[in-house]
Amino acid sequence: MTSQPATGYTALRAMSVGLTGMAVVMTLWPRHEPAPEAAAVPSIESVPEVAPAIAHEPPPPPSGARFSFVFRAGGTTYVKLADVDGSALPAHGVARLAKQDYDDDAIAELDASAVPADQRAWLGRDVVLDTGCRARVVAFALVARANGDASWVDENAKEWTPSLLFEHAGAVLAARLDGCTEGATYARDASLPPAEQPVAVDSAELVARARRMFFASAAAKSAQHAWTHDWQRTGSVFADPELALRADVLEHPRTHERFVSITAHRDHGCGDPDTNVWGLFRVKPDGSLAVVTLRTLTELDTVDTLLDIDNDGSLEAVGRRWLGENHVLEHPSGDELDRDSVPFFGCPC
Repeated sequence: MTSQPATGYTALRAMSVGLTGMAVVMTLWPRHEPAPEAAAVPSIESVPEVAPAIAHEPPPPPSGARFSFVFRAGGTTYVKLADVDGSALPAHGVARLAKQDYDDDAIAELDASAVPADQRAWLGRDVVLDTGCRARVVAFALVARANGDASWVDENAKEWTPSLLFEHAGAVLAARLDGCTEGATYARDASLPPAEQPVAVDSAELVARARRMFFASAAAKSAQHAWTHDWQRTGSVFADPELALRADVLEHPRTHERFVSITAHRDHGCGDPDTNVWGLFRVKPDGSLAVVTLRTLTELDTVDTLLDIDNDGSLEAVGRRWLGENHVLEHPSGDELDRDSVPFFGCPC
């Protein structure tokens, strides 16, 4: 078969097929766009430094936050922060004199800058008093209080002056509260959980066992010896109608551990028997009693309140000394933890 030259129709068809094939081939490839300009990368030196986020803990409560005595002076409520050496008083404002019941008070405002940093941390903090009243620390002051006659410290003095009070009555650094007027004994930082107050429960059996241990103790025998030999009295000191014998079974509200407190206290004046014995017993898991303390009270004249101020499961005692307005916080061992004293200047008898 001889080949024939392509006709116009044949050539056109071939071109069409070729173009079609080319078109097919072209559609198999993606469309190319011009590449965008690359973003400028900043240098390390130009990047601002960002400090890492740190969770800040609130500042710790100041010393005495768990328990601080409260007092009134010059019609104002204060929290005692620390005793101050009367011979080295910090810079303070002009002291004013005031009367509070039977007390003479000297009060001098203190700038916060004159207060040690630990006590300065009280400023602006809220406190809750044992009465339930809530107040805020708004300022600081030096306060000295006395009960009695100034002539006992200076025979030429007819009345108290701020300098006599600061020198002889004992100044304290105090935090002034913006509220709460009456009846409180102590304050506690409001950011802390309340002090744990044991609750009274009934258990005649525990009381009976604790009384046997109490009466058999060296402290009870010493009180009986003083009753018979020092005071020349007959019979049992614990049968004295003037003596108050009290027994309480107390349960810790958190640990549910039980304690038995027994006090034998005789109110007295000068020349009277001063029997004063305290026993505190802890009930062990097996039901037996362990002695926490069993002693004659000396500095502490009365045991008014037992409470757990540091939430460690043990109990501390709040009471009073004999004469004057003297509150004391003691460990059951007898170690004094704090006191709020208004010294008495005069003849006690």
